[in-house]
Amino acid sequence: MFKIIHKGNYGKQIRKLLKNMEVIAGLPKGSGSYPDGKTVIEVGATNEFGTENIPARSFIRTPIQNSKKDIFKLVAIQSKKMYELKSTPDASLELVGTLMENKMKESFVDNDWQENSQSTIKKKGSSTPLIDSGQLRQAITHEVRKK
Repeated sequence: MFKIIHKGNYGKQIRKLLKNMEVIAGLPKGSGSYPDGKTVIEVGATNEFGTENIPARSFIRTPIQNSKKDIFKLVAIQSKKMYELKSTPDASLELVGTLMENKMKESFVDNDWQENSQSTIKKKGSSTPLIDSGQLRQAITHEVRKK
């Protein structure tokens, strides 16, 4: 899970409101298993970091890194809204979490990942990495929670 904990630019009130809250996005515990018994977390980690035989296909770290400007812009906008009492911490962090989740899911179709190997293409019937049953992508979510 990727965390963004807002430090706040709009004074002590905002920092106090958000002090004990966080938004996380990625693959939560209990994301399920595939028919072969591998968990979604295992498959996700294998693809996020790669192995000796599987190239890394970062669908968590890279999209968040590439979207930092968008995420921090939204955090700034939402901080101002909270300061002006036009939003609540929960609602503002929910928007940030949704943005992070969507950026991760978008990476499944907008990426520069190495194509599948010939053996994988033969087995799966596709050269597109990480697009098979959709289970991994569907498991990506976000949560606003108390620390």
